[in-house]
Amino acid sequence: MPKCCGRLDQPEGASPRFLSASNLHAIISGTEIRATGAMRMNRRQFGLSVWTSLAGMGVVPTLLTAAPTPKSKITWQKTLRAARDAAVDQNRPLLLVFGATWCTFCHKLHRETFTDRNLAAFIEREFICVALDFDQDTKVVEVLEVEQLPCTIVLSPEADLLLRYVGFAKPDTYRKKLDSALEKRAEIQVTNGTSPRRR
Repeated sequence: MPKCCGRLDQPEGASPRFLSASNLHAIISGTEIRATGAMRMNRRQFGLSVWTSLAGMGVVPTLLTAAPTPKSKITWQKTLRAARDAAVDQNRPLLLVFGATWCTFCHKLHRETFTDRNLAAFIEREFICVALDFDQDTKVVEVLEVEQLPCTIVLSPEADLLLRYVGFAKPDTYRKKLDSALEKRAEIQVTNGTSPRRR
């Protein structure tokens, strides 16, 4: 079971990790993961494998049932597949928020942070959102290596990891983290020779 934390910062030394092709396939297909060496994938291959595998296996993650509140002005997609399709169609990053019904700080994040009018408007304008339940969406939790809650992950439509943030944050701090994800996406787009999305 992951830790439920209320820290305002990500753990020291936290960085994106790569999954091997065989481990990714094992996670998606539900087969046992073996500790044998396998070829490492680059970020683009990993992203394409994740999207293709999740869509092909019919994985439809459930919403975090207790998280989104009626006061929130954020549109939460019903499934990860719907969120991914919308992200590709609208060329906006995915905002995945992992939580659990037993996680105090997950509820606090939804109750206090996502109900902030300015933050909600910013998120609505810039991201496609989906809230995922740690206990029910185990395949996605494994693929994205979610170990602490609440956990916010931002992925580009091409599945580039733009942000991994663990813990509760007040609206201003959360906005700064999301801004850094958008800046990272712009840098990746410049590096890849694609035009950044205008805000």
